[in-house]
Formats: sequence, structure tokens, C-alpha cells
Amino acid sequence: MNPPFRSLVFALAFAAPAGAHVVEQFHAETVEGGIELLFDVGYADPQTRDDPFEPQPTRDWLVSRTPAQHEALRRESAEYVRHYLGLDKGAELSFPDFDHDPADFERLLSNGAYYRIRVPLEAPLAVAAGSFPDLAVRLPDDTYRTLKPGDSLDLGMHPHGLPALVHAFREGFVHVLPAGLDHILFILAIFLLVRKWRPLLWSSLAFTIAHTITLGLGAAGVIAPSSRWVEPAIALSIAALAIENLLVRDFHRWRLAVIFGFGLVHGMGFASVLAKGLGAGDGFAARLVCANLGVEAAQVAVLSSAWVLTLGWGKSPVYPRFRTVANLALAAIALAWFVQRLG
Repeated sequence: MNPPFRSLVFALAFAAPAGAHVVEQFHAETVEGGIELLFDVGYADPQTRDDPFEPQPTRDWLVSRTPAQHEALRRESAEYVRHYLGLDKGAELSFPDFDHDPADFERLLSNGAYYRIRVPLEAPLAVAAGSFPDLAVRLPDDTYRTLKPGDSLDLGMHPHGLPALVHAFREGFVHVLPAGLDHILFILAIFLLVRKWRPLLWSSLAFTIAHTITLGLGAAGVIAPSSRWVEPAIALSIAALAIENLLVRDFHRWRLAVIFGFGLVHGMGFASVLAKGLGAGDGFAARLVCANLGVEAAQVAVLSSAWVLTLGWGKSPVYPRFRTVANLALAAIALAWFVQRLG
């Protein structure tokens, strides 16, 4: 097998244990005296926060918790946030959701479980170094800054960040590269049918239009996807496309319909990640379009990279053998994910 593609097959094999839509980023906005953090309550459980196949808790699950259970979740959430932001153990955090009776938890497209946590700051905002998610902060001038582990930001200096639409584009791009391994494998499955730019670009565009529609329906409240079935379905879509590649040798127009249908499912998965960054209200439609343009740009980058890697030997006798092995690897990985996510 050609050396570059031997490396690619090995990379796919080692990707098998990787997760799907895990928490790659927290979101916050500035408030008087500090920030208000949107905290994924799934991270309150030390036993499951690093498990990529643990289903995301739902808002309905959060609403059904007893006062004692909420007290425990709030205690664990506060402990994590103090560690995440490098705060003193005595730092007093507040939970504005509980200012109402019953508690008024955030509603997002993903129907996920989130606490709003008020964090007072007397020093620059900082994310602790280590294996932590990034922190995207909405600043007072409606621009955004993203802090990576080890970064800090002095809010007292009136910092300026990316405009909302540019931030949305970045969110969409980063969701694919580097964060979206299952998304990348789906794009590779698109590529591993034919190496012709016109069908590849049409396929990528059909995929993007489909998940844009799904996000739009979620924003309108028409659908409320659950990760319990969406994540297994995404894994199954990768396997289905890879298996189809083994049975079909040429591009047909009905392939676009298949990709479009799978794109609707992937869009429901995007909702659990992108919804937090896009927000709601005025300008949502524009932010949604920019986020999906970012996704499309990342998809084209993946397709371009795959095309360049096959340049010069894509028509050689070696390529069909590699194509078969790569599709088998994709199908095996995706089916393994499917079984794990069902559990």
C-alpha cells in the first residue's frame, strides 16, 4: 500500500475510540462584576465528564431533579468552575436559575441541561492550563473572544474581540476542524466514492444545506432532537456511506438525496454544540448562515486535503485497493461507535 495512505488507514484505526459531540467549549458573557457562564451540567459528574459516549443530560432530566440532587449538582459544578477558572476555593458563585420558583433553566436547541453560573472576578479572567474546554466570552460591545487553556483576559481594559458573524463562522469551522472527528469521517466517506470536484462540491453543499435546515427547525421549536438517538444515527450514517462506496463505483444524482438525508441527522447533532454559541434573538438567522458557511469551508478543506494526498496516484492500480481498505476501516469505526453510543 502507498505509504501516505498506509498512514491514513492507521490514523483511522486509532480514531476508533474517539468521541462524537463532546464539550469542546464553554460559553459566557460579561455581567457587572464578572461573567455569567453557561455550564453543561454533564460536567458536574466527575465519573462521566470525560466519557465521550455518555449521553448529554437533557433539560427535562434537570427539571426532574429533587432539591437535594440540585444541591449536589450545584456543589460539583461550582467546584469544577473554580478549578477551571483558577479561583480561590472560597470564591462565592451564584446560580441565577434558582432565583425563581420553580427554577428557570436555559432552553437551547439541543434540549441540554445547563446551569447559569455567575462568577465574580476581581482579577483578569483566566482559564487554567490543562485538559479543559475553551471559553468563548461575549464582551460588552457584542464581540467575542475565545480563551484556550492557559489564556487570560483583563475585562477591565475594555477588550475587543471578533464580530458576532465572524465568531459564528469560526464556531462552524472549528466544529469540523479539529473538533468534529465523526464529521470529518463522513466527509471522507463522501470523498471515497469518486475523486471528481463537481460531485464532491455538490455533495458537500447538499450536506450543508441539510444541516442548516435542521438547525433552523430547532431554532423555530419545531424539533427537539435527543442525543440518545442522534449520535448513534450519525455513526450509522458514516457506516452506510462507506458500505455504499464498496457497492457503487460511480456518482449518481440519487447520492445527493442520501447525503441530504444524512445531513438532516448530522444537523441535529450540530444543534447540541453550535446552539450555545449562536444564541437566540435578533440576528440569529445571520449567525446561523455564517456558522454553516464555516462548516462548509471546513468541509472543503477536508476534501481538498484528501484530493491533494491522492494527487498523482489517484488513477493508479494502487488506489482502488486503498479505497476498499479505507472504506472498510470507516465502516468498522462507525459501527463500533454505533454500538458504543447505543450503550
